[in-house]
Amino acid sequence: GGACGSPSEQDLIATADPQGGLFAFCAAAGGGAAGSMGMAVFSSTDQGRSWTAVSSDALILVNPGSRFFAAANAKDLLAVSGGDPAIHGSMKVSHDGGKSWTSPGAPPPMPTNGWAWVGAPGGKTFYAISGDAVPAFWQSDDSGETWTKVGLTS
Repeated sequence: GGACGSPSEQDLIATADPQGGLFAFCAAAGGGAAGSMGMAVFSSTDQGRSWTAVSSDALILVNPGSRFFAAANAKDLLAVSGGDPAIHGSMKVSHDGGKSWTSPGAPPPMPTNGWAWVGAPGGKTFYAISGDAVPAFWQSDDSGETWTKVGLTS
């Protein structure tokens, strides 16, 4: 809808749970301090035919350039940003369908270049890939609250 600003500032994701619906994230008008961006969150339970505003600026991401989102289900969401070594990035979790956002209880160390990707394969699991060139990724099995480094070896 018209409340979402430029299409270049919108992200649409489906939940890993087939019953979880869709979420849309977009830059909130005037949201966030310098160097950060407030995001509005919308949800849909009818394949995107109609949308409900979940929150207008509860999600604040440090805004170095790129942002990525994942949803395990209708309640557990993960948002990250990255791309600039001067600003690093951010990681935020929501356990109420995007209404409120907090930092994880035990987050992984912030990569120099922030985060390059996040995903949700299902259940309570999230994956995060660093924006730095490291042969590892991070995995959370408790909806994004605690993280374990998973090394990639040949």
